[in-house]
Amino acid sequence: MGQQKANRNPFVFKQFTVFQDNVALPVTTDACLFGAWITQHQLIPQSNILDLGSGTGILTFMVAQKHSNATFHGLDIHNASIEAANKSLSHWTENGLTTQIHFQHQNILESSLSEFDVVISNPPFFNNQLESPDADRNQARHSSELTLENLISTIYRMIKPKGSLFLMYPFMDKIPLLSRLKKFNFGIEKITDVAANSSKSPHLIFVYAVKHDENNLDNSHQKTPIHNRIDLYLNPLDYSDTTIKNHYNLTPQSVELLKDYYIKL
Repeated sequence: MGQQKANRNPFVFKQFTVFQDNVALPVTTDACLFGAWITQHQLIPQSNILDLGSGTGILTFMVAQKHSNATFHGLDIHNASIEAANKSLSHWTENGLTTQIHFQHQNILESSLSEFDVVISNPPFFNNQLESPDADRNQARHSSELTLENLISTIYRMIKPKGSLFLMYPFMDKIPLLSRLKKFNFGIEKITDVAANSSKSPHLIFVYAVKHDENNLDNSHQKTPIHNRIDLYLNPLDYSDTTIKNHYNLTPQSVELLKDYYIKL
């Protein structure tokens, strides 16, 4: 049985609030940056968007702030996280926000949902690292129950041809991830390496890929993706520069992405 989790304070953004009581994983700066990064890409109007492993719903709410005419469906295997996401959704609607959002407690491997224009996901990972004593946190962070192969094949089944995939994954597993995406006929459009600061190696990647027509399986459509890097926080050596200093010690890159969400930016 998982350990009892302490109640956590809600994470308050400029236009919405995310409740985190008893969730498997609380809101992180990495996840917020990823949600903001997704919104920098063009989505088709009135997209049908699936959030796989939706957790607190943070990605859904961040994307919905910028794409209010889309429809969102969040799936997560952890019931308490879905309950927290629905509490946040109630607060969302009480504030007059009308985007169609639904959260559902379900194992994605057992879901029959399909025909999504966009899939966004911060999936379970860290499959090569020691597991936590907390069973719920393990389920959210480790991929022993949802392998990379199963994840990508499930996304392939759920997404429409020419649909967009936005995925956050550990940098250390970059090569196997890109290999699986190509295997399932996803064209990789953009890769962003994410590091804590300019003196650190990347710890995450954000990937934007497009599902190609199943009749074209020779990978001849693969092109060289856009590849860039984001440093999340200022290097301590930069703290004295008052022109870029901010409440969160974020780099100008991160501030530009998060300024529409974080209250003190």
